[in-house]
Amino acid sequence: MKNFLKGLSLGILLLVFFLFGLVSTKAIEYFTKDNSSSIESEIEVLKEIEFDLFSAKIKISESAFLSKDKDYNDKEKIEDIFSNISALLKESKICYGGSYELNPNYSYKDGLRSKEGYKINSIISCTFAKNDLEKYRNLLNNLDELANKDNLIVINSPLLEPNLSAAKIKESEEILNQMLKEKLDEKLVFYSEFSKKTCKFAKISIFSDLNINNTPVMLLKASADVNAQPALKSMSKKMQAQFVLKCI
Repeated sequence: MKNFLKGLSLGILLLVFFLFGLVSTKAIEYFTKDNSSSIESEIEVLKEIEFDLFSAKIKISESAFLSKDKDYNDKEKIEDIFSNISALLKESKICYGGSYELNPNYSYKDGLRSKEGYKINSIISCTFAKNDLEKYRNLLNNLDELANKDNLIVINSPLLEPNLSAAKIKESEEILNQMLKEKLDEKLVFYSEFSKKTCKFAKISIFSDLNINNTPVMLLKASADVNAQPALKSMSKKMQAQFVLKCI
């Protein structure tokens, strides 16, 4: 009986020490534990943007006749043609350029060089509002007429590239910034309610990307339907935010 009581006392004592140790451990964890939490996530917003500009590079080269006429010597005629081109560009107010290079065109055979004719290099750069597409068509038509008059130059049909003005880009960025702000505010409210804590942004990193999802388009000639528009795919601008929330 005495041994039984002695063993019982020892068991109770060990149980007390165990419970005390457990409670002490939990207490230490409770008082030392950081009751805050961090949340890392990201969001993005996307906006389709309607382009407002066109750009193009018009290339002027020699005609087949000039490339084979090795005896051609009327350089004043070439100067006159490009003087008229410069006048057309100045009148259009949507294109610039008009300078040119006229050089002999050579062929080589068995180490010997022989003159074949002449070659011309000239680039005209154009940037214009989408509403000025008809004005651009008229300019191309006038250039074609000028080229056909003397059969010395060729106007190469250019490809049109859709583009965005600085004002259009700024407008889209302001809209996307507002959309992003609204989404961030929604996330702040959601995580505060979900965690039952007060959440604040500890860090926000913002990235943006402009995606012009289209291919260049061939301009319709002036003889085509004047109301026809080049077929384009969409332009879109994306803005993304990576953020860290601290909730206490």
